[in-house]
Amino acid sequence: MRSLLHSRPGFSNRCGLRPGSPLHSPAPRTCLLPWLPSIPSRTLRALAHGERHSLLACWPHLLPAFTAAMGQHCKCHLLPATNLASNTQALRQYDPAPRPKQDLKELVSAVQELPFLNSSSQVEQTSQLLWCFADWAKQPENRRARMTQAQCHAVLDLLQRMAGGAGGVKAGEPTHYTAKQLSLSAWSLSKLKPHLPAAAVTSACTALARHSATSEAMKRAGWRDWSNLLHGLATAGMQCSSSPDLTRLCDQAVQLLPKRVARGADSQSISMKLWAMAKSGYTGSAQLLLQSVTAAISQGEVMRDAKPQAWANLIWATSKLPGCREEARQLLSLFAIRAQAVVPGLEAQSISNILYAMSLVMWHHEEVCKQLTERAAQTQQAANGQDLANSLYALARLAYLDSSVRSLAAGVAKADLAAFTTQAIVNLLYARSMFHALSIHQAVSSGHSQLASEPHLNSMAAALWRECGRRGQGEGQWNDMTYTQLYKASQWLHACTGGQTTLATIPAVRELVAKAAAHQTSIMGALQAALQQSDNSRLFQALTAAGYNKVQQAALSQDGTGCTQLLVQGPGLTRGISVDQSPNFLPDGRVSGVVAHAKLQQLTQFDAGVLVNKAVFDQLGSDSERAAFMRDQVRASLPEAEAWRQLLLAEGGHAAQAKSAGKSVLPSQRAGQAPGLLPRPVRPRVDMCLPARGMPQPAIAGWLLGDWSIDWWDVCRCYISSWQPGSPCGQPAGLGAKAMSLVIGRGSSSNQGHGWYSQKLCLHDVMLA
Repeated sequence: MRSLLHSRPGFSNRCGLRPGSPLHSPAPRTCLLPWLPSIPSRTLRALAHGERHSLLACWPHLLPAFTAAMGQHCKCHLLPATNLASNTQALRQYDPAPRPKQDLKELVSAVQELPFLNSSSQVEQTSQLLWCFADWAKQPENRRARMTQAQCHAVLDLLQRMAGGAGGVKAGEPTHYTAKQLSLSAWSLSKLKPHLPAAAVTSACTALARHSATSEAMKRAGWRDWSNLLHGLATAGMQCSSSPDLTRLCDQAVQLLPKRVARGADSQSISMKLWAMAKSGYTGSAQLLLQSVTAAISQGEVMRDAKPQAWANLIWATSKLPGCREEARQLLSLFAIRAQAVVPGLEAQSISNILYAMSLVMWHHEEVCKQLTERAAQTQQAANGQDLANSLYALARLAYLDSSVRSLAAGVAKADLAAFTTQAIVNLLYARSMFHALSIHQAVSSGHSQLASEPHLNSMAAALWRECGRRGQGEGQWNDMTYTQLYKASQWLHACTGGQTTLATIPAVRELVAKAAAHQTSIMGALQAALQQSDNSRLFQALTAAGYNKVQQAALSQDGTGCTQLLVQGPGLTRGISVDQSPNFLPDGRVSGVVAHAKLQQLTQFDAGVLVNKAVFDQLGSDSERAAFMRDQVRASLPEAEAWRQLLLAEGGHAAQAKSAGKSVLPSQRAGQAPGLLPRPVRPRVDMCLPARGMPQPAIAGWLLGDWSIDWWDVCRCYISSWQPGSPCGQPAGLGAKAMSLVIGRGSSSNQGHGWYSQKLCLHDVMLA
């Protein structure tokens, strides 16, 4: 007979889904598993000799008060719990009496009784006691509490017994864990993790995963037990990369559970099971499982009354599982049908996770984006830095910008940015640079001569750069990823802040960006090696067949800060045409924020750029079609690059355009190939050294990054005019210059003995007075 517990709705605790951050595990609902009655008590001496008693008779506090259900066969279901307020309301609604708190002293005494039980009883009592300790640990008032040495030893003893029971027993003793006990133990480990030594938790998880992978009980288990088992192991810290048994468990779940989707699979179990697979880094194919889930959803068998959090969990997990892009898009299409009913119940974290998932699989739906951004603006006060960063980053990738998005940006500009993580800061800066690239693309496509004004986005970027300056280069603040994103965002600093911020105004930012530039140069070798291993053979063959004979694979840009899959070289090309293949176009072929930003990067580092839509290219059926396609793409890249540069020049104050005006004029201008443009003469190149004495290295680095808001010519002219005959670099003759465009070669290093920079500077287009 089913317990009243089975009819209780599942709860969720605002857990969920943020990529790369710690998540709260689902908490089990209070359950009654009757303690075995064949346990002779060594404590209650007044009872008649030979009478059987359970541990529950000795310590009635150990389990919650379910006396009304004691005579029934009660099954334990582990259901996630929501925030504390909703939990309290649910308990008041369904429970006849408040649940008594766990007494750790009584639990320790119960652990001491375990050696006097038979083997099968020890296994069941171990899982029960472990759950009781975990139930104590998950209470809000105990999350920061510390166990005493005796209490900690009692839990460690339980873990050791559990590992022993899971590791194998004598033949004939039925002491293997049931599926319910395995899932209960896994959840308990996830809750006890903060209170125990990491090695003990890892050892127990390893033993539990090993036993579960060979358990016949798990092969017969349903979605709920699989969900709780995998979720508990994932939140306890297990990763498939370091646990073959966990990988094997996920493989078994993919094979066994598709047939059981329609047989009582609740939405919470489905979402949390897939979330656990994604969280643990499962790299196998989950397509079969996801296809069965989406088919059941489309037929109305599951997720009909799913809570908003369950949808958010499921969507995020599906987008993170490898090789499941199409399944994720299909799931999002099913979500779109229910979005009007689901979105109003989403919290800020769930909204950001759904948007992030949409951006990972490049699924763009105008109405869904509108509903989610409006809801995000409504819940903005409850959002933290990571929620806002994930939302704006995802919307930039999806090329979606409306009044609600601008409202989110305005909120970031006014927020306490000191509370934001460094990753959130750089994600927001990167999002702003993607919006900037999109505005250029849209202006060029529509024939406009100016970019649209975005004061909210500009104010957000200015506030973020000021926060970067406040943080400086503090240890632990930055890593490889954040440096890379910071460098790319810094290239458009002046334009993205609407002129509010320059490298000259915040010296700490100038130094930080210089370090990011050095880091960007240092990783190019590894990126080049990775691109050399990628398969671009069909793209290479298409370019060759199109008549482009000088094609270089995995080529670095001249400044060493960029790398392209293929580089087309030819007459009139000084830096070549970058050709890259991207899967990040929107499904309808439109340019995403990722593609627009990559295009802007190409124009900064090369003469022109081609970004090939991988989906379109793969559909071309013959070599001749691919050759014609690439010929058209390369031919169109030069006028397109000119249009982008002219628009950026019109905006003014941008580093790449200042460089273009002096160093890297569009090749078509020089060759006179573009209609209506006169060829520009190439003036002689002059090499010389500048003294570094008195000129700080950060300034040199800032010049390298192209902060043309500073009059670098005034800085350098004083050094040129101060050179004397016999100086280490010699005296340049006849340089009474009015104007000069200079580009510093990378790798400048100071010679401390003489105070000179040994790296030569390349002076182009020298204009004599």
